[in-house]
Amino acid sequence: MKKKKQKTRHPLATFKFNLKFARFQCAKCLKWAVFGTPLRCGCGASKSKFKNKKVIVNGIQFDSIGEGLRYSELAWALDKNLISDLRIKTKYPLLINGIEVCYYEDDFSYMITYVGLRTIEDYKGRRTGLFNLKKKMFEAQYGQLIYLVRA
Repeated sequence: MKKKKQKTRHPLATFKFNLKFARFQCAKCLKWAVFGTPLRCGCGASKSKFKNKKVIVNGIQFDSIGEGLRYSELAWALDKNLISDLRIKTKYPLLINGIEVCYYEDDFSYMITYVGLRTIEDYKGRRTGLFNLKKKMFEAQYGQLIYLVRA
């Protein structure tokens, strides 16, 4: 009989974030939008492989609108002292037999204040085969889970 793999629940899953006033900006034409309204500026910046749109939130450029909104949530949590030591786009080398093969770059990593746990997050609209491989290699080498935040 096969054992079911338990889902790991994110420690901050119980908190509700108010993104009513979160603002973001198109990285190409610099037009502003508010959360809940689509960013349709017509500048042609959304011609990427996965149809994501690069945005700027608080002066930091993100690869998609959802990733920018997730940063807004984490910035709110940082302001309320729920998390600390928020890092963006940290690179981790992935080694095989002592040779660096590639690297994994997370979207966000932070320390949960009341638990003292370092959390690594990756925002994904779509999972790719390359990401699945890097995720398995990272978890095997560093012994730490990567929490996926989905669109």
